[in-house]
Amino acid sequence: MKNEPLEQLISLLLEEMPNYQNYVYRFGSDERGRAKLARSLMNLRTPKKASDALLKTQDYYLQNEMKKMGLVDWYSLPVSDYEKIALWRGNIIRLSADAIVNCGNQDMLGCFVPNHNCLDNWIHSYAGVQLRFDCDIEMKKRGRKFNVSDVFMTSGYNLPSKYVLHVLGPTVRGRTSFFEDEQLKKCYFNCLELARLNGFKSLVFPCISTGEQGFPKAKGAKIATETVKEYLMLHPDAPAVVFDVYTDIDETLYKKLLYENL
Repeated sequence: MKNEPLEQLISLLLEEMPNYQNYVYRFGSDERGRAKLARSLMNLRTPKKASDALLKTQDYYLQNEMKKMGLVDWYSLPVSDYEKIALWRGNIIRLSADAIVNCGNQDMLGCFVPNHNCLDNWIHSYAGVQLRFDCDIEMKKRGRKFNVSDVFMTSGYNLPSKYVLHVLGPTVRGRTSFFEDEQLKKCYFNCLELARLNGFKSLVFPCISTGEQGFPKAKGAKIATETVKEYLMLHPDAPAVVFDVYTDIDETLYKKLLYENL
C-alpha cells in the first residue's frame, strides 16, 4: 500500500522542480526509496516560498515521520553531576526542547547534498522547506557571509523543538590555535546568551565543529562543558542544557567531564 502523503509530496516537489523528473530513477520504488527521493528533492530545493498545498502535505508527512522516530522530552532526561546539565545520545531532531542548535556552513542555508548524514541536513530535512527560506531571508538581511560564532534563530517548524539556533563553528585541520579555541567557546556562549535573552528554559547542543569541521573531539568537549558550566554559574536564569552526542567517542568524553565519579 502506497504512502499517499509521501507520493503527493514527491509529486508537488517535482512540479516545482521539473528538471529533476529523471532523478526518480536513482531510487527504489519501495517506501524507503521514495522517502529518500522526497528528502533528496527537499535538500536540492532552492530557498523560496512554498505553496500552501506543498506545505500542508509536507507538514503532515513530516510530523507523522517524527512520531515514528519516537520523541524525547528534555525534562525526562536525568541530570548529570551538574545541576541543569544533562547528557543524551541520539539524533538531536528527536528531542523536544525550547531550542536545538544547528551547526551550519558559511552560507547558512542548510546542506544541499541529497540525504547527507550530517546534522545540518537532518535538521533541515525534518523541519521542512520553510527553514531554508527563513535562513535565506536572514542571510539576505545581513548582506554578507556569516562569521564564525555568529548565531541567529528561526522557528523549528515540524521539529519537536520550538526553535533552532543556527551557529557557525570554526573549521580546523590538525592542532587548534588559541584563536580557534576562543571561537568555539564563543559559539556556546552566544547560543546560551540568545536563549537566555529569549526566556528559553531548555537548550540542546550538539558537538559543535568536532565532526566534519575537524575540531579535536577531546578539546571540543572540554571547551563545551567548561563554557556551559561557567555560564550557568553566572546566570541563574539561563536555560537547562542538554549535550547531545552521537558516537561512542563523544559519549565517553562527555561522561568523563560531567560525571565526577567515572
